[in-house]
Amino acid sequence: MARKVRGPAALKSAALTIEYEYRMLLVGFLAWGRAPTTEERNLVLEAFLVHTRNLRDFFAKSGQSDDILARDFVSQMPRIAMPYLRSKPFRKRLNRKLAHLSYSRPRLTSGWERETICREIEVAMRRFLERLQEENPRRVPWFGDVPGILAPLGTVATLAEELEA
Repeated sequence: MARKVRGPAALKSAALTIEYEYRMLLVGFLAWGRAPTTEERNLVLEAFLVHTRNLRDFFAKSGQSDDILARDFVSQMPRIAMPYLRSKPFRKRLNRKLAHLSYSRPRLTSGWERETICREIEVAMRRFLERLQEENPRRVPWFGDVPGILAPLGTVATLAEELEA
């Protein structure tokens, strides 16, 4: 079944939602290293993972009829590879951590590759916005500050350096 074609007003509103998700992902990345207690680090991590999941799903090939997908904005999606975020172990662990109370939850490993997560989303966002710029440059500003945040190549590396400062 073909996806419903959204009008400019709906797409512009959706783009602001994506800007919010991206900003919150980066805020979570930075805040995790600054959270003083285990409980606060867990809270920040869970928020970071929610925004990770939302952005990963934005770049999915398909979704529910009401889901915001990158392909709603462009006629030809660039290839988006997210090997870590789309891997079965990551997906299973993410779902158990965020969405399912299970007996196996306490046995989940605690380390999350935050830099890898941000890097994969950063590359996906960059490729998507480059394609959008080629196809419909008037839509790029709809994403607010995201293009500016991405401007310096290696945003994740810059953020990691800030954490250590």
